[in-house]
Order: sequence, then C-alpha cells, then structure tokens
Amino acid sequence: MRIWVMRHGQAETAVVSGDAGRGLTEHGRIEAQQRAHELSDLWQQATLISSPYRRAVETAAEVAEVVGGKILETWPELAPEGDPLHVLRRLQSCDHSWLVLVTHMPLLSRLAGLFKDGQASSHYPLPTAGVHGFDFAEGGVAAGMAERWRTWG
Repeated sequence: MRIWVMRHGQAETAVVSGDAGRGLTEHGRIEAQQRAHELSDLWQQATLISSPYRRAVETAAEVAEVVGGKILETWPELAPEGDPLHVLRRLQSCDHSWLVLVTHMPLLSRLAGLFKDGQASSHYPLPTAGVHGFDFAEGGVAAGMAERWRTWG
C-alpha cells in the first residue's frame, strides 16, 4: 500500500463562514498544481480522498485536474483536529492501494508520526502543498509502520 499525505495549498486568512469555509488563494492553487505536476507519474493510479474543509477539497480538485484523477470522497476524520487513530482505522478498511489524502496541520503531522515511528505525538510539519509519502509492506497500514517514506516540500 502506498499513501501520500498532502497538506492543502495556501488558504485565505479568514472568511465569515469560519475555518472550514476558507478557500485557496491563487498562490495556493498554483502550489497544488505544481506539486501535482511534480508527482503526477506517481499519482496517476492514486485515489484522492480529502478533508471536507473547502481548502482541502479545492486542493484535491487542483491535483485531480493535473493527474486526471477524481476525488473519491471526503472523510470528516481528515479535518485539522482529527484523530490519527480514527484515520488509521478508516484506512485499514479501505479497498484502494494507492491513496492521496489531502488534509491539514496538525493532523497531517500526527499521521506522519504514526506512520514513521508509531507515535501520533511525533511532529513532522510540512509547508502548504507539502507531501509525505509512505510505502507499507504487504498487509498495508494494518501491518504497522511504513517501510519507506519520503517528503516533498
């Protein structure tokens, strides 16, 4: 199983509808497109899953447009304050073997810690549109920590 965890692109600073309603800035759209171009060879077979927050959905849409994919669904577990163990449980029941999860800090950092060293309390931050990629052994995320990982951004 291969999972890429992507932070959304640069977002608007504030909107009346609150944090969940913040969309991407023009710079954020460009960041997402550039990262998708950089990883397009790897992501053409991937399934995109996004946080329901507007900036993550817009980032996933930019990625999908570049790589020719589609957003499969949104998971509320991928919201900024989501529990990485809930995400892990959801991943364990997922039928797809190549996933791009578009999410937020601090959840992204905590997921990376869980996948890299088994500790959701670890801190692995990323800039906007940054990506952590993880390769898991046979059995996927249920098998434990990632065998290999790499960071872009």
